[in-house]
Amino acid sequence: MPSVRLITKNNQTYNFSLLKNETTIGRSDESDIVLSGSTVSRKHARIEKTKEGYLLTDLGSRNGTEVNQKPTQSIFLKHQDQIKIGPNRLTFITEEDALEGPDGSPVLTVSSLPSEAASDPAKITEDLSSLGRSNKVLFVLYEISRHLTSIQDFNQLLEKIMDLIFMVIDADRGYLFLIGDTKEAESDPKVVKYKDDLIKDGEPVGASQTILNKVINEKVALLTSNAMEDPELDHAQSILVQQIRSAMCVPLWRRDKIIGAIQLDSKRLDNQFTKGDLE
Repeated sequence: MPSVRLITKNNQTYNFSLLKNETTIGRSDESDIVLSGSTVSRKHARIEKTKEGYLLTDLGSRNGTEVNQKPTQSIFLKHQDQIKIGPNRLTFITEEDALEGPDGSPVLTVSSLPSEAASDPAKITEDLSSLGRSNKVLFVLYEISRHLTSIQDFNQLLEKIMDLIFMVIDADRGYLFLIGDTKEAESDPKVVKYKDDLIKDGEPVGASQTILNKVINEKVALLTSNAMEDPELDHAQSILVQQIRSAMCVPLWRRDKIIGAIQLDSKRLDNQFTKGDLE
């Protein structure tokens, strides 16, 4: 999967997979790839997937776009092309490079990065409730990438990732599954987390196998705001027994292979997941 690699001023490396036909780049929070810097326009550039290849186009930005140190208005990108947008330097990647940065640090693959305006991660307050959604997500991305290098125990790392997800998404229950050699999810999740770490005695527990199977077999992310009535889920018993009102499940990818899935659900009528949560 072609991608754009960004190394931030804090030496964090991110790969932005080019999943869409058009990927927008700019300072606006609505951009697919959000970059910081006063010389970055709100709508600066886009990368378009065409039959001929991936076409980078400057969208009339004030300070222009450079590829391999040359100003450009529109150009088809090649592997390892260097893109300069404001103070940001990005690399276009088409080949299956190793998932590590130039200094050996891990690369975090994401579909979009929130604005880094006023976002030195070390200065982000621990009181996440006071932050906007974009900064919450940035905080989580930073923390995950930091723990990738600081936590040696794999199971402990998975638990920390789930803790961070719960900081951003108001879920009641969460499950993280890994896929073994059989290409099926293990029956028992690697991580189980409940809101506030509390669960009532006698309450049914466990992820919905119907939702999990659909995501893994069809290789899609799933979002439902009314799981009990969703025709695609066919009134699955696990959903009815556990009184799942809203649910979402996303596959975990490593390159072009699904290695697991994360499933979140909510029992509350007033807490429906949205497309923004899924993204």
